[in-house]
Amino acid sequence: MKRGVNYLLIARGFSEFALAMYTITLPLIILQLTGSLAKSGYFFALITLPSLLGMPFVGPLVERVSRQQMIQICLLLLFTLFGGQLILYHFNLMQLVLLTLIAMVITLISAVSDIATRVIFSELVPATELERYNGLKSLIDNICTFAAPMLGTFIYGLWGSQYVVGLISILLLLALWFVTQMAYTRKITPTQRTETSFGANLKAGITYIKTQKTILRLFLLAMVLNFFVAATDEIINPGIIVAKYGISKQLFGFSATAFITGVILASWLISRRPKIDLHAKLAQLFVINSLIMILIGLSSLLLIHQPWQLFYGVFLGLEALLGFCTILINIPLTAYFQAHVPLGYQGRFFAFFVFTAKLAVPLGMAYTGQLSQKMGPDSTYILNNVMVILIVLIVFHKNKAKPDT
Repeated sequence: MKRGVNYLLIARGFSEFALAMYTITLPLIILQLTGSLAKSGYFFALITLPSLLGMPFVGPLVERVSRQQMIQICLLLLFTLFGGQLILYHFNLMQLVLLTLIAMVITLISAVSDIATRVIFSELVPATELERYNGLKSLIDNICTFAAPMLGTFIYGLWGSQYVVGLISILLLLALWFVTQMAYTRKITPTQRTETSFGANLKAGITYIKTQKTILRLFLLAMVLNFFVAATDEIINPGIIVAKYGISKQLFGFSATAFITGVILASWLISRRPKIDLHAKLAQLFVINSLIMILIGLSSLLLIHQPWQLFYGVFLGLEALLGFCTILINIPLTAYFQAHVPLGYQGRFFAFFVFTAKLAVPLGMAYTGQLSQKMGPDSTYILNNVMVILIVLIVFHKNKAKPDT
């Protein structure tokens, strides 16, 4: 077990570092090719469509094959696509239309690989260890998210896009090697033996979610939370820090740094302390998480006549605490789904989970943007999180009253 999951985590580290470099440099490449922010916006909206529309169909696909082979195929395809880009950049043949098509395929393949990784965790890790190893996975993911953009932009600034793409290709090749060396035996469930129709599999997955009351409530709760708090980085924080307090855009970047610092610390703590039962405290953690965001909104309202340095210091401290608390929710929630959703349904479940999240986020951004325009970002932040607390209390009260059998 340990060799399998350890090699998977190492491969995950290489691939996530590669894709994080790609994510940060792609906007720079698009801006260089088009010279237009509007076209860049259309580009990024377009490349997310395949992963959004295809997500409900990814689940049955992941369940039908070996998850190890699925991840290998995804990494091999990604390596091929980035290798092809390297050749195109070298001969100055890259065009916007071609880059758009490649980016769309990369986004879809990355989504398939992510779903396969979530499911294979249930095969490699005992239920009692899921929180710990998800904590370790989160630690690796967020270190990559923190470090890769700095290296990617540094290489891009010095030598250009083809060197970034070349390094990404090498990292993906290393990830592929580690996945091929994993000790893994695919588990075949009764569901996978009897359900042969792709449409029947898809329908059975939806039916399963609808009939499992506890899982359905947590599923819907996660979707609601995505709706209310998804716009924090794009609308709330810039609206408070830059628009209201006039803090420079250079200093604004420290807000993400503070949040990721809290995330990394919490992920490390969970990975080192496997005996913590965070799922039993989920309701309290949801409420505390929203209370921290309410405190950020209140600080913005109450400290407006004080030096901006005072507010920003309080804000950064609360952001770090928010990142810490957010991971204390996300990891046990994922571990709970991995432990309680049968393996034969996990591909479909996580695919639906990601699909609803992708739908809730843009809807939440549109709603929060309109409300912030009328009420202000801080008041909107407070109102949204009061709604979250009310919904959490309702969901967990019903969950306690009517447990699954």
